[in-house]
Amino acid sequence: MLRYTIRRILYAVPTLLGVLVLTYFLFFGTASPETIARRNLSSRAPTQAQIAQWLNDHGYGEPSEEEMKQTGFGRTLLGLGIRPNAPPAAPAEGEAAEAETLVDFTPSLASRLIQLKRSTVDMLLFNFGKSDTSGEDIKERVKKGAPASLIVGSLIFWTSLFVGVSLALAFAYFRGTYVDTFGTFLCVLVMSISAVVYVIGLQFLLGKLLRYGPVWGFDTGAGLWKFLVVPVAIGVISGVGAEIRLFRTFFLDETNQDYVRTARAKGVSEAAVLSRHVFKNALIPIITSTVAAIPGLILGSLLIENFFGIPGLGNFTVDAINSQDFAVVRAMVFLGTLLYIVGLVLTDICYALVDPRVRLE
Repeated sequence: MLRYTIRRILYAVPTLLGVLVLTYFLFFGTASPETIARRNLSSRAPTQAQIAQWLNDHGYGEPSEEEMKQTGFGRTLLGLGIRPNAPPAAPAEGEAAEAETLVDFTPSLASRLIQLKRSTVDMLLFNFGKSDTSGEDIKERVKKGAPASLIVGSLIFWTSLFVGVSLALAFAYFRGTYVDTFGTFLCVLVMSISAVVYVIGLQFLLGKLLRYGPVWGFDTGAGLWKFLVVPVAIGVISGVGAEIRLFRTFFLDETNQDYVRTARAKGVSEAAVLSRHVFKNALIPIITSTVAAIPGLILGSLLIENFFGIPGLGNFTVDAINSQDFAVVRAMVFLGTLLYIVGLVLTDICYALVDPRVRLE
Protein backbone atom coordinates (compact mmCIF):
# COMPACT_ATOMS: atom_id res chain seq x y z
CA MET A 1 0.00 0.00 0.00
CA LEU A 2 2.86 2.39 0.79
CA ARG A 3 4.57 1.74 -2.54
CA TYR A 4 1.27 2.26 -4.34
CA THR A 5 0.74 5.63 -2.60
CA ILE A 6 4.30 6.83 -3.29
CA ARG A 7 3.99 5.87 -6.95
CA ARG A 8 0.75 7.87 -7.31
CA ILE A 9 2.34 10.92 -5.68
CA LEU A 10 5.35 10.74 -8.01
CA TYR A 11 3.01 10.58 -11.02
CA ALA A 12 1.48 13.91 -9.92
CA VAL A 13 4.77 15.86 -9.78
CA PRO A 14 5.25 16.31 -13.59
CA THR A 15 1.62 17.41 -13.90
CA LEU A 16 2.05 20.13 -11.30
CA LEU A 17 5.30 21.39 -12.85
CA GLY A 18 3.73 21.38 -16.31
CA VAL A 19 0.80 23.50 -15.11
CA LEU A 20 3.20 26.02 -13.52
CA VAL A 21 5.19 26.40 -16.74
CA LEU A 22 2.09 26.60 -18.93
CA THR A 23 0.41 29.15 -16.65
CA TYR A 24 3.49 31.36 -16.63
CA PHE A 25 3.80 31.55 -20.43
CA LEU A 26 0.04 31.93 -20.94
CA PHE A 27 -0.09 34.96 -18.66
CA PHE A 28 2.99 36.62 -20.13
CA GLY A 29 1.72 35.81 -23.61
CA THR A 30 -1.40 37.91 -23.05
CA ALA A 31 0.24 40.90 -21.33
CA SER A 32 3.85 42.06 -21.17
CA PRO A 33 5.38 43.17 -17.86
CA GLU A 34 5.34 46.78 -19.10
CA THR A 35 1.60 46.53 -19.78
CA ILE A 36 0.99 45.12 -16.31
CA ALA A 37 3.04 47.94 -14.78
CA ARG A 38 1.19 50.69 -16.69
CA ARG A 39 -2.13 49.17 -15.70
CA ASN A 40 -1.34 49.12 -11.99
CA LEU A 41 0.52 52.41 -11.57
CA SER A 42 -1.63 55.21 -10.17
CA SER A 43 -0.33 57.76 -12.64
CA ARG A 44 -2.18 57.98 -15.96
CA ALA A 45 1.07 58.62 -17.82
CA PRO A 46 3.81 56.97 -15.77
CA THR A 47 7.39 57.78 -16.56
CA GLN A 48 9.87 55.15 -17.66
CA ALA A 49 11.58 55.43 -14.29
CA GLN A 50 8.31 54.66 -12.48
CA ILE A 51 7.69 51.67 -14.74
CA ALA A 52 11.21 50.35 -14.20
CA GLN A 53 10.86 50.77 -10.43
CA TRP A 54 7.51 48.93 -10.39
CA LEU A 55 8.94 46.06 -12.45
CA ASN A 56 11.89 45.69 -10.10
CA ASP A 57 9.68 45.83 -6.99
CA HIS A 58 7.44 43.03 -8.31
CA GLY A 59 10.18 40.78 -9.67
CA TYR A 60 9.54 41.48 -13.37
CA GLY A 61 12.67 43.58 -13.96
CA GLU A 62 15.54 42.66 -16.26
CA PRO A 63 18.43 41.03 -14.33
CA SER A 64 21.96 42.20 -14.89
CA GLU A 65 24.78 39.88 -15.83
CA GLU A 66 26.29 40.41 -12.36
CA GLU A 67 23.04 39.19 -10.76
CA MET A 68 22.93 36.19 -13.08
CA LYS A 69 26.48 35.23 -12.10
CA GLN A 70 25.40 34.94 -8.46
CA THR A 71 23.22 31.85 -9.14
CA GLY A 72 24.06 28.54 -10.73
CA PHE A 73 21.07 28.74 -13.04
CA GLY A 74 22.12 32.23 -14.20
CA ARG A 75 25.68 31.11 -14.83
CA THR A 76 24.36 28.20 -16.89
CA LEU A 77 22.34 30.59 -19.05
CA LEU A 78 25.35 32.84 -19.54
CA GLY A 79 27.40 29.79 -20.54
CA LEU A 80 24.78 28.98 -23.18
CA GLY A 81 25.00 32.51 -24.54
CA ILE A 82 21.62 33.62 -23.15
CA ARG A 83 22.06 37.15 -21.83
CA PRO A 84 19.69 39.86 -20.60
CA ASN A 85 18.87 42.98 -22.57
CA ALA A 86 21.38 45.79 -22.21
CA PRO A 87 20.18 48.66 -20.01
CA PRO A 88 19.08 51.76 -21.95
CA ALA A 89 21.72 54.41 -22.46
CA ALA A 90 21.34 57.62 -20.49
CA PRO A 91 19.80 60.29 -22.76
CA ALA A 92 21.48 63.57 -23.49
CA GLU A 93 20.13 66.63 -21.72
CA GLY A 94 18.19 67.89 -24.73
CA GLU A 95 16.91 64.47 -25.74
CA ALA A 96 15.36 63.39 -22.46
CA ALA A 97 11.76 63.87 -23.57
CA GLU A 98 12.27 61.98 -26.81
CA ALA A 99 14.26 59.16 -25.21
CA GLU A 100 11.49 58.68 -22.65
CA THR A 101 9.40 56.97 -25.32
CA LEU A 102 12.20 54.77 -26.69
CA VAL A 103 13.01 52.64 -23.64
CA ASP A 104 12.26 48.98 -24.40
CA PHE A 105 10.91 46.94 -21.47
CA THR A 106 10.39 43.76 -23.50
CA PRO A 107 11.92 40.99 -21.34
CA SER A 108 14.75 39.00 -22.84
CA LEU A 109 14.85 35.22 -22.98
CA ALA A 110 17.25 35.23 -20.03
CA SER A 111 14.79 37.33 -18.01
CA ARG A 112 11.88 35.04 -18.89
CA LEU A 113 13.78 31.89 -17.92
CA ILE A 114 15.03 33.35 -14.64
CA GLN A 115 11.55 34.61 -13.78
CA LEU A 116 10.09 31.20 -14.66
CA LYS A 117 12.58 29.43 -12.41
CA ARG A 118 12.03 31.92 -9.59
CA SER A 119 8.24 31.74 -9.96
CA THR A 120 8.22 27.93 -9.97
CA VAL A 121 10.40 27.66 -6.87
CA ASP A 122 8.39 30.33 -5.04
CA MET A 123 5.10 28.63 -5.85
CA LEU A 124 6.35 25.26 -4.65
CA LEU A 125 7.48 26.95 -1.41
CA PHE A 126 4.13 28.84 -1.15
CA ASN A 127 5.88 32.21 -1.46
CA PHE A 128 3.24 33.93 -3.56
CA GLY A 129 4.64 37.44 -3.29
CA LYS A 130 2.54 40.59 -3.36
CA SER A 131 -0.57 41.55 -5.28
CA ASP A 132 0.08 43.53 -8.45
CA THR A 133 -2.80 45.90 -7.74
CA SER A 134 -2.99 46.38 -3.96
CA GLY A 135 0.50 45.31 -2.86
CA GLU A 136 -1.08 42.99 -0.27
CA ASP A 137 0.80 39.86 0.73
CA ILE A 138 -1.00 37.05 -1.13
CA LYS A 139 -0.06 34.32 1.34
CA GLU A 140 -1.57 36.27 4.24
CA ARG A 141 -4.72 36.93 2.22
CA VAL A 142 -5.02 33.22 1.45
CA LYS A 143 -4.72 32.41 5.16
CA LYS A 144 -7.51 34.89 5.95
CA GLY A 145 -9.86 33.68 3.22
CA ALA A 146 -9.32 29.91 3.42
CA PRO A 147 -11.35 29.30 6.64
CA ALA A 148 -14.48 30.96 5.25
CA SER A 149 -14.26 29.03 1.98
CA LEU A 150 -13.55 25.79 3.85
CA ILE A 151 -16.59 26.19 6.10
CA VAL A 152 -19.01 27.01 3.30
CA GLY A 153 -17.52 24.48 0.85
CA SER A 154 -17.44 21.63 3.38
CA LEU A 155 -21.06 22.13 4.41
CA ILE A 156 -22.22 22.21 0.78
CA PHE A 157 -20.07 19.19 -0.12
CA TRP A 158 -21.08 16.88 2.72
CA THR A 159 -24.75 17.90 2.68
CA SER A 160 -24.98 17.39 -1.09
CA LEU A 161 -23.22 14.03 -0.82
CA PHE A 162 -25.52 12.80 1.96
CA VAL A 163 -28.71 13.97 0.25
CA GLY A 164 -27.57 12.71 -3.15
CA VAL A 165 -26.62 9.21 -1.97
CA SER A 166 -29.72 8.83 0.23
CA LEU A 167 -32.22 9.87 -2.44
CA ALA A 168 -30.39 7.90 -5.14
CA LEU A 169 -30.66 4.75 -3.01
CA ALA A 170 -34.35 5.47 -2.42
CA PHE A 171 -35.01 5.89 -6.16
CA ALA A 172 -33.07 2.71 -6.89
CA TYR A 173 -35.16 0.87 -4.27
CA PHE A 174 -38.39 2.11 -5.88
CA ARG A 175 -37.09 1.74 -9.43
CA GLY A 176 -39.75 1.55 -12.09
CA THR A 177 -42.44 3.01 -9.82
CA TYR A 178 -44.07 6.44 -9.72
CA VAL A 179 -41.62 7.49 -6.99
CA ASP A 180 -38.67 6.81 -9.27
CA THR A 181 -40.29 8.48 -12.28
CA PHE A 182 -41.36 11.60 -10.40
CA GLY A 183 -38.00 11.86 -8.64
CA THR A 184 -36.10 11.61 -11.93
CA PHE A 185 -38.35 14.29 -13.41
CA LEU A 186 -37.59 16.62 -10.49
CA CYS A 187 -33.86 16.00 -10.87
CA VAL A 188 -33.96 16.92 -14.55
CA LEU A 189 -35.99 20.02 -13.71
CA VAL A 190 -33.47 21.09 -11.06
CA MET A 191 -30.58 20.51 -13.47
CA SER A 192 -32.22 22.59 -16.21
CA ILE A 193 -32.24 25.82 -14.18
CA SER A 194 -29.18 28.06 -14.21
CA ALA A 195 -27.21 28.46 -11.00
CA VAL A 196 -27.60 32.25 -11.23
CA VAL A 197 -31.39 31.82 -11.10
CA TYR A 198 -31.04 29.76 -7.92
CA VAL A 199 -28.82 32.37 -6.31
CA ILE A 200 -31.07 35.33 -7.11
CA GLY A 201 -34.39 33.50 -6.58
CA LEU A 202 -33.46 31.74 -3.34
CA GLN A 203 -31.79 34.87 -2.00
CA PHE A 204 -35.14 36.63 -2.37
CA LEU A 205 -37.23 33.69 -1.12
CA LEU A 206 -35.12 32.44 1.81
CA GLY A 207 -33.49 35.72 2.76
CA LYS A 208 -36.04 38.44 2.05
CA LEU A 209 -39.41 36.68 2.37
CA LEU A 210 -38.82 33.81 4.82
CA ARG A 211 -35.91 35.55 6.61
CA TYR A 212 -33.94 32.38 7.30
CA GLY A 213 -30.73 34.39 7.29
CA PRO A 214 -28.95 37.47 5.93
CA VAL A 215 -28.10 37.58 2.24
CA TRP A 216 -24.83 39.48 2.62
CA GLY A 217 -21.81 39.33 4.91
CA PHE A 218 -20.06 36.81 7.11
CA ASP A 219 -19.25 36.29 10.78
CA THR A 220 -16.78 34.16 12.69
CA GLY A 221 -18.49 34.17 16.08
CA ALA A 222 -21.56 32.53 17.52
CA GLY A 223 -23.76 34.05 14.83
CA LEU A 224 -21.92 32.28 12.02
CA TRP A 225 -24.75 29.81 11.35
CA LYS A 226 -27.11 32.64 10.32
CA PHE A 227 -24.84 33.55 7.42
CA LEU A 228 -24.53 29.90 6.29
CA VAL A 229 -28.18 28.85 5.97
CA VAL A 230 -29.02 30.58 2.69
CA PRO A 231 -25.72 30.06 0.76
CA VAL A 232 -25.46 26.40 1.81
CA ALA A 233 -29.10 25.77 0.83
CA ILE A 234 -28.48 27.35 -2.58
CA GLY A 235 -25.29 25.37 -3.11
CA VAL A 236 -27.01 22.08 -2.25
CA ILE A 237 -30.20 22.65 -4.24
CA SER A 238 -28.39 23.85 -7.37
CA GLY A 239 -26.18 20.77 -7.61
CA VAL A 240 -28.04 17.91 -5.97
CA GLY A 241 -30.14 17.05 -9.03
CA ALA A 242 -27.17 16.01 -11.13
CA GLU A 243 -25.67 14.04 -8.23
CA ILE A 244 -28.89 12.09 -7.58
CA ARG A 245 -29.22 11.07 -11.23
CA LEU A 246 -25.55 10.08 -11.44
CA PHE A 247 -25.57 8.07 -8.21
CA ARG A 248 -28.87 6.43 -9.17
CA THR A 249 -27.24 5.21 -12.40
CA PHE A 250 -24.32 3.74 -10.45
CA PHE A 251 -26.68 1.88 -8.09
CA LEU A 252 -28.87 0.55 -10.91
CA ASP A 253 -25.80 -0.75 -12.76
CA GLU A 254 -24.81 -2.75 -9.68
CA THR A 255 -28.32 -4.16 -9.16
CA ASN A 256 -27.99 -6.06 -12.46
CA GLN A 257 -24.80 -7.86 -11.44
CA ASP A 258 -24.64 -11.60 -10.78
CA TYR A 259 -23.80 -11.26 -7.09
CA VAL A 260 -26.99 -9.24 -6.54
CA ARG A 261 -29.14 -11.90 -8.20
CA THR A 262 -27.42 -14.54 -6.08
CA ALA A 263 -28.15 -12.58 -2.90
CA ARG A 264 -31.81 -12.22 -3.88
CA ALA A 265 -32.02 -15.93 -4.66
CA LYS A 266 -30.77 -16.68 -1.15
CA GLY A 267 -33.65 -14.66 0.29
CA VAL A 268 -31.82 -11.46 1.23
CA SER A 269 -34.23 -8.53 1.40
CA GLU A 270 -34.05 -5.75 -1.18
CA ALA A 271 -33.12 -3.17 1.46
CA ALA A 272 -30.25 -5.36 2.68
CA VAL A 273 -29.04 -5.94 -0.88
CA LEU A 274 -28.90 -2.20 -1.53
CA SER A 275 -27.28 -1.25 1.77
CA ARG A 276 -24.81 -4.12 2.17
CA HIS A 277 -23.85 -5.04 -1.38
CA VAL A 278 -24.87 -2.46 -3.98
CA PHE A 279 -23.81 0.58 -1.98
CA LYS A 280 -20.35 -0.81 -1.19
CA ASN A 281 -19.59 -1.80 -4.77
CA ALA A 282 -20.83 1.51 -6.16
CA LEU A 283 -18.39 3.48 -4.00
CA ILE A 284 -15.64 3.57 -6.65
CA PRO A 285 -17.63 5.57 -9.25
CA ILE A 286 -19.10 7.73 -6.47
CA ILE A 287 -15.59 8.55 -5.22
CA THR A 288 -14.53 9.43 -8.76
CA SER A 289 -17.47 11.77 -9.30
CA THR A 290 -16.84 13.70 -6.07
CA VAL A 291 -13.14 14.44 -6.67
CA ALA A 292 -13.90 17.55 -8.73
CA ALA A 293 -15.53 19.15 -5.69
CA ILE A 294 -12.42 18.88 -3.49
CA PRO A 295 -10.70 22.11 -4.68
CA GLY A 296 -13.92 23.97 -3.92
CA LEU A 297 -13.62 23.06 -0.25
CA ILE A 298 -10.69 25.46 0.06
CA LEU A 299 -10.96 27.75 -2.94
CA GLY A 300 -14.67 28.31 -2.44
CA SER A 301 -17.50 28.86 -4.87
CA LEU A 302 -16.88 31.88 -7.09
CA LEU A 303 -20.58 32.53 -7.64
CA ILE A 304 -21.90 32.03 -4.11
CA GLU A 305 -19.11 33.91 -2.35
CA ASN A 306 -19.38 36.82 -4.77
CA PHE A 307 -23.18 37.12 -4.45
CA PHE A 308 -23.19 36.78 -0.65
CA GLY A 309 -20.11 38.87 0.10
CA ILE A 310 -18.30 36.00 1.83
CA PRO A 311 -14.63 37.00 2.31
CA GLY A 312 -13.29 33.69 1.03
CA LEU A 313 -10.85 32.71 -1.68
CA GLY A 314 -13.58 32.52 -4.30
CA ASN A 315 -14.43 36.18 -3.83
CA PHE A 316 -10.71 36.98 -3.73
CA THR A 317 -10.21 35.24 -7.08
CA VAL A 318 -13.13 37.07 -8.73
CA ASP A 319 -11.73 40.43 -7.60
CA ALA A 320 -8.30 39.49 -8.96
CA ILE A 321 -9.78 38.50 -12.34
CA ASN A 322 -11.77 41.73 -12.57
CA SER A 323 -8.70 43.82 -11.73
CA GLN A 324 -6.42 41.68 -13.94
CA ASP A 325 -4.11 40.94 -11.02
CA PHE A 326 -1.63 38.51 -12.57
CA ALA A 327 0.14 37.58 -9.33
CA VAL A 328 -3.06 36.66 -7.47
CA VAL A 329 -4.63 34.72 -10.36
CA ARG A 330 -1.39 32.77 -10.87
CA ALA A 331 -1.30 31.85 -7.19
CA MET A 332 -4.95 30.76 -7.19
CA VAL A 333 -4.45 28.66 -10.32
CA PHE A 334 -1.52 26.93 -8.62
CA LEU A 335 -3.55 26.28 -5.46
CA GLY A 336 -6.47 24.93 -7.48
CA THR A 337 -4.18 22.61 -9.42
CA LEU A 338 -2.45 21.42 -6.26
CA LEU A 339 -5.74 20.70 -4.50
CA TYR A 340 -7.11 18.86 -7.52
CA ILE A 341 -3.98 16.70 -7.74
CA VAL A 342 -4.24 15.98 -4.01
CA GLY A 343 -7.84 14.95 -4.64
CA LEU A 344 -6.77 12.57 -7.40
CA VAL A 345 -4.13 11.00 -5.15
CA LEU A 346 -6.68 10.59 -2.34
CA THR A 347 -9.07 9.05 -4.87
CA ASP A 348 -6.48 6.46 -5.88
CA ILE A 349 -5.85 5.67 -2.21
CA CYS A 350 -9.59 5.27 -1.62
CA TYR A 351 -9.76 2.96 -4.65
CA ALA A 352 -7.14 0.76 -3.04
CA LEU A 353 -8.99 0.73 0.29
CA VAL A 354 -12.38 -0.05 -1.26
CA ASP A 355 -11.21 -2.50 -3.93
CA PRO A 356 -8.21 -4.74 -3.06
CA ARG A 357 -7.79 -5.58 -6.77
CA VAL A 358 -6.37 -2.09 -7.35
CA ARG A 359 -3.50 -2.77 -4.96
CA LEU A 360 -2.77 -6.12 -6.57
CA GLU A 361 -2.61 -4.55 -10.02
